[in-house]
Amino acid sequence: MDEIQDLKNHILGLTHKIDSILKFIDTLKFNNNRINEMLDVIHGMSHERSRQHNIVFENIFPDIIRRINNLEKDKDNDNDKNLKLSIKALVLSKRTINSLLSQGIETLGHLIDKKEYELTRIPNFGRRSLDDVKKTLKEYNLELKK
Repeated sequence: MDEIQDLKNHILGLTHKIDSILKFIDTLKFNNNRINEMLDVIHGMSHERSRQHNIVFENIFPDIIRRINNLEKDKDNDNDKNLKLSIKALVLSKRTINSLLSQGIETLGHLIDKKEYELTRIPNFGRRSLDDVKKTLKEYNLELKK
């Protein structure tokens, strides 16, 4: 039963990652199209017409900035969700997961509150476990406490 819940948590974690990546790709595509449109307009008009169309650009750039800011907010929201993600849902060895759980480290939020030396003091938690944890945190754009 726990294995099924672990698998569900893992799938949920992967789903969050995929959603974030897809949002980022959509934003990049949108921004790329807008920039190409602007370049086409610039190349296709004289200097005089360029001044006449400044209003268009004044409207487009704030829109791009707004979308980038929204993407950053979405990323922050994803990070907040990730902090609640169970350690069991991560792609870590059973030994590493059990070591973390034995110390009450149950979520990503708990994990990023730890320093490297604190983790290496945990029984059965060695350099390999530490490297795996750091690699996994990097996938979520997180890191251990300095």
